[in-house]
Amino acid sequence: DLLDLEKMDSGTLNVSKTKCQLQEILDAVDEASRSFAEGKGVKLEIERAAAPDDSLYADADRLVQVLVNLISNAVKFSPPEGTVKVTHKLDDDVVEFRVCDQGRGVPAKFKELIFERFQQVEVSDARQKGGTGLGLAICKTIVEMHNGSIAVESEEGKGSTFWFRIKRQKE
Repeated sequence: DLLDLEKMDSGTLNVSKTKCQLQEILDAVDEASRSFAEGKGVKLEIERAAAPDDSLYADADRLVQVLVNLISNAVKFSPPEGTVKVTHKLDDDVVEFRVCDQGRGVPAKFKELIFERFQQVEVSDARQKGGTGLGLAICKTIVEMHNGSIAVESEEGKGSTFWFRIKRQKE
């Protein structure tokens, strides 16, 4: 995270967009996240692509990085035996990814703030849950470098859904 932060500050964080397959991204996310979720006693459900040729024009590695970060946060804040679901929607122009958890939720006053550097909902989160408070800021930067948007829908005590949207085609 600190290396990516340094790259963000210096303007050298790279996004190399190429044509990539949605299912390959989802498979990489699954491989990178499943053992972490299982180790925390959380079930991970990742929706498969509807068609094997579903493609988009993006930096696949950076999208994997965003999704793995969102899943990691969702797992950390989910109760044991909870479920984290990863879904997506495709239309001709846009792909939207959603990571839903059953955790404590994000208070309304933090919904924008948590995407800023070194921000966490609770002061004790860094100590108890781990993390630097940089992950969501990095996710936001990567999504914005894809000319996309990222946000959270949440209600305290009822979990959170972090989502991001990017264009599917070259711009």
